[in-house]
Amino acid sequence: MFSQFRDWSKPLFRWLARPLDSMGLSPNAVTILSVPAAVIAAFFFMRSRYEIAVVFLVISLLLDGLDDGLADIQNGHSSTRSFLDATVARISETFFFLGFVFDFPLAAFLAVCGANLVSYSKARAGLVLKTDSKNWPNRGNRTQRLLLLLLGVIVSLWQPSVFGFATMELFLWFIVLLVWIGGINRIWFGLNSILAEKTEGTLAPDETQFKKKTLFRRKKNE
Repeated sequence: MFSQFRDWSKPLFRWLARPLDSMGLSPNAVTILSVPAAVIAAFFFMRSRYEIAVVFLVISLLLDGLDDGLADIQNGHSSTRSFLDATVARISETFFFLGFVFDFPLAAFLAVCGANLVSYSKARAGLVLKTDSKNWPNRGNRTQRLLLLLLGVIVSLWQPSVFGFATMELFLWFIVLLVWIGGINRIWFGLNSILAEKTEGTLAPDETQFKKKTLFRRKKNE
């Protein structure tokens, strides 16, 4: 269900992005605006002012969706746009989790590490695999993480603790469990995919190894 949320919300974000298009804003500008909102949300999370932090969390998440809606309207999708969007998304998400580093340091740290593991394992495999053509495991993806984070903040405002444990901390640990299971799952899937393509002879050359070999040959010839 979480994995399909972004597809369900696309028509809504296209409709909401129309005023931004009328204002002459570009998708990249909207993308970048999501970072200050994330920083402000993190600041208020650090001060345990969840009632304020949740407002800026929602604003940042809305901007993250509106930039894609605006790109649809303006036909502004491109490789540079995708790269900027993905990079800024990692920055904003890291700020969200770092907002809990004072209250729940271990859970916040492991959530950031696990989130990066889920994202990086697929991105690194993309150097030798055609990642978009494979049905990659989706457990622990960004949509799931952020919806759970938002739900945790909302529930914490209504019920700050459960059986003596902080509600937000319980949600963070659930996210940690989800992302580490998802990250390990992606590593396993990536390794099996690489071995399969290597056996079939369809594996692309690793650019890192290619550069090392090229540098070695140059030094050898000097």
